[in-house]
Amino acid sequence: MARVGLRQIAEQAGVSVVTVSAALNGTGRVGEKKRAEIRRIADKLNYQSNTIAQLLKSKRKDAIGLIVNDSPGLIMSSGALGGLVVDFISYCEARAIKYRIEFVDPDSGKDCVPDILASGYVGGVVLAGYLRDHQTQFKSWLATHHDFPFVKFEEPHEFSVRTDFVKGVHDGLKVFSDGGHRNVALHVGPLQFDAHNLVNRGFRQGVGMLSLTCREEWIHNDTHGPNERDLKFAWFKGIMAAEERPTAMICAGMGASRNIINFAYRLGLDIPRDLSILGVGPAWQATAMYPHVSAIERDLHGMLKSALAILQRRMKGKGVTGGEKWIEPKLHLRETIRNR
Repeated sequence: MARVGLRQIAEQAGVSVVTVSAALNGTGRVGEKKRAEIRRIADKLNYQSNTIAQLLKSKRKDAIGLIVNDSPGLIMSSGALGGLVVDFISYCEARAIKYRIEFVDPDSGKDCVPDILASGYVGGVVLAGYLRDHQTQFKSWLATHHDFPFVKFEEPHEFSVRTDFVKGVHDGLKVFSDGGHRNVALHVGPLQFDAHNLVNRGFRQGVGMLSLTCREEWIHNDTHGPNERDLKFAWFKGIMAAEERPTAMICAGMGASRNIINFAYRLGLDIPRDLSILGVGPAWQATAMYPHVSAIERDLHGMLKSALAILQRRMKGKGVTGGEKWIEPKLHLRETIRNR
């Protein structure tokens, strides 16, 4: 028989997972009538609470958790979070660290607190993925548990580890400039996602610092809309047909890099002779297409090492100064950049 979790009890009782946890553990401000109802539902579902749950909780205080908060499709396509999961498992296994991983799909329509937080399965958590506006219970739990050891991956937070994409894009533009490129373009994703915002900021700053040329129409902001591919092709075709056009482009994402390469071939252009491309994304995606894409790549190992060092110090009660830890990305030059 499958183990009953707090979420099933919460759904039947019409309350949050946090309320269920408080009712079953005798904590929090839960009325006696509601507490009795929750316990009745738990008994009906054969939920193993109280002594067993507390025993599990006490034994797992030294365990660390990884919560991946993103839709399954994006986890597979982006490359960053999938790689993080693999590195997280490898890191913990090599050091005999107890761990748990939970995937939360923010597009499922459910607003809840992840089980490993509500049930106390771990003593600290690394959170990867962008919290959506409608995830109110998740956000409320984090806001009311200030002392819980918690490190955010790639998003602003009191304790977070992030990629310095501004520095990475500056370095990429310097490669273009040193290679004789003067006209540069940018393909970037939705700016509400912080990584794309940093790429956009780094590009605009770097263009000014290196005295490069980028007309506003040479920048495409991907909205992920239904007709995005057609709009993107029309934009690319227009800028490449103009008398003055870019000779180099930064693409925020390997999917974007793949699209631009395909568009270039459709127009009879050669990569990198007619257009040099520098993508942002993991090595396994950059080398899974032809030609192999030059790329700004997250230092996942370095990020995870820093995140877990902060997390474990907090779990042991050692003082850790809050703030964002910035990790410099790696720049790998492959087949898509050519000097002019």
